[in-house]
Amino acid sequence: MSQTVFYLFQKLSKKFPGGLLGLLLLEGAALLSFFLTRLLLTCLAWGELEMSFPLLCLVFAAGALSDLAAAHWMLLPLALLLTLLPSGGKKFRPWLCLGILALHLFLLLFLATAELLFWNEFQARLNFIAVDYLAYTTEVVSNIWQSYPVGQILLAMAAFSLAIAWLIQRYCRLYSRWVRARDNFRRRLLFLAAYLLTLALLTLLAPSQDLARLFRSNHCQAELAGNGLLSLARAFRHNSLKYEQFYRTTPPGEASARLKEELGKDGGRFLTQDTLDIRRTLPGTHDEKRWNVVIILEESLSASFTGCLGEKLEKSFTPNLDALAQEGMLWERCFASGTRTVRGLEAIQLSIPPTPGQSLVKRPHPEGYFSLGHIFQEKGYHNTFLYGGDSRFDGMKAFFQGNGYQVQDARSPLSLPKTFANAWGSCDQDLFQWALDEADRQTEANTPFHQFILTTSNHRPYTFPQGVISAPQFRRFAAVEYSDYALGEYLEKARSKPWFPNTLFVVLADHCHSTSGRAALPLDKYHIPVLFYNPLLIPPQRIHAVCSQIDLAPTLLALLGWSYESAFFGTDVRLLPPDGGRAFPGTFQHLGLLNGTTGELTTLSPGKKAETTFWSLTPPFLPLDDHHTPVDKAEQEKAIFFYQGSSLRHQKQLDRLKTYQTP
Repeated sequence: MSQTVFYLFQKLSKKFPGGLLGLLLLEGAALLSFFLTRLLLTCLAWGELEMSFPLLCLVFAAGALSDLAAAHWMLLPLALLLTLLPSGGKKFRPWLCLGILALHLFLLLFLATAELLFWNEFQARLNFIAVDYLAYTTEVVSNIWQSYPVGQILLAMAAFSLAIAWLIQRYCRLYSRWVRARDNFRRRLLFLAAYLLTLALLTLLAPSQDLARLFRSNHCQAELAGNGLLSLARAFRHNSLKYEQFYRTTPPGEASARLKEELGKDGGRFLTQDTLDIRRTLPGTHDEKRWNVVIILEESLSASFTGCLGEKLEKSFTPNLDALAQEGMLWERCFASGTRTVRGLEAIQLSIPPTPGQSLVKRPHPEGYFSLGHIFQEKGYHNTFLYGGDSRFDGMKAFFQGNGYQVQDARSPLSLPKTFANAWGSCDQDLFQWALDEADRQTEANTPFHQFILTTSNHRPYTFPQGVISAPQFRRFAAVEYSDYALGEYLEKARSKPWFPNTLFVVLADHCHSTSGRAALPLDKYHIPVLFYNPLLIPPQRIHAVCSQIDLAPTLLALLGWSYESAFFGTDVRLLPPDGGRAFPGTFQHLGLLNGTTGELTTLSPGKKAETTFWSLTPPFLPLDDHHTPVDKAEQEKAIFFYQGSSLRHQKQLDRLKTYQTP
């Protein structure tokens, strides 16, 4: 077999213009690198794949076609250069060819290393997250530099690339023919045309867009069959998806009417008869409470880290949260809306299901939504968003400033001094001290306050002040333990403040620490803790109903007894039946609706696909592979009208306050 491949390679090389032989050499190196990367990723993900040998061959065959397209795109600038470059040039051409070869090998090594590290963190090919990371180089480069021995890795890759390039130029005949090539321009131009035609055909034939359909039984298989470069390019092009174009739909009028009917179950009075207008007035109580409210959004705090949610751990990494849970209102079966912080912000502030494509937090003009911040602002509260890093990251500053908050971050004068910081900003202890100081200032001004605090310490590189806890740095579980320590210390200090008896604290996670698994929406990777805390204000209780981050705002405002105008999709979780409820897990392309009674998870995906899986609704929330309950078509229809109705409202800007303002 190898002799046949070598023979065909030699025959092909003789047909090439000598000046373009470098393309053949470099493309072979790219295909080998892509193949080895896929092989290593397959080894890393083997426990999640459940593949037979024929299916494994299909993954690598589909991957080879994607790799060929990616290699052609990668070498397109070089194809143009070599076509225009004059033949000959004994003085500069050998050095130019050697430089091109060494740089190409270095880039391939760099890409392979990036893919391996990215897979280790997210169990996926380069995607939306990688695009975000390229956009925010300060935080990301610092984070990577602090998490890995980057200098040593880069030096090793450079040395290896130069060594391989030297061996090739010394012993490879193809390389020698490339350096000594003398071709007429017309022949090179004809081969460039053939190259461009091949590139167009490969782009059309590459199965990248249909991998999810081809490997629908396993998300990891679809990821492995893809190519990191193509995946990254698609993420650059598509940061939002038009629901009507990519997802299953019902007639718009029907979707809007059914959505309005469903949302009307919260007891609100609709303001108009328009089916697209879901604004409704929710009645409060006679004694509206003026409690201060502090929402603490903990970075990557999976429920699996906690002892209070029934996880069987040899050691709970959150002893402070576990103790607080005995005195507060704990949501036992709450599921995050997404796998990124901005998804959590979107769900909590706007109380809407996840949108296909990028979060609304990161899209243009993120201001003026029906939001929790605006409701507090209308009630005369001073709103503050506190973040330990630079809040411009992920568009958070524009989002919070545009929705009723004053932003206080690492760049704010009020936030000094700092005792410890890493790539993502100040440690949680510093952040909580800023929050305490801000609460003191608002209390002195006799102003009720609402704080939204976003922590960062439980994030790679997992560093924190030394000597605070015994666990070593640079480890995920140690960062969880430190974050919990900082939370306990903060609440202990808060108890001594005069404003504590009148302040309600809400602690929850933005998303889980791990985001991928065998399924497109692995339910066990969405389970998060949510705790409402202050024994002086609310009694201890447990909410067993299945719920979501979008239910936080309606539940909070109901506890305050406020009457307000709502356009929220969430509901007061205390009104949900203990063995019922629903949740809305999602990613940038997969949109889910979980039935809290049956465990039926409906997943809507691009290509107008819909599938149903069944999950256990008790920890650790695993799939029920042997579940034979018939698919409930009504549940799929409900998922469609929820997401279609939400998308349609956003397109028509009906989720914004200004739409309804009188000129």
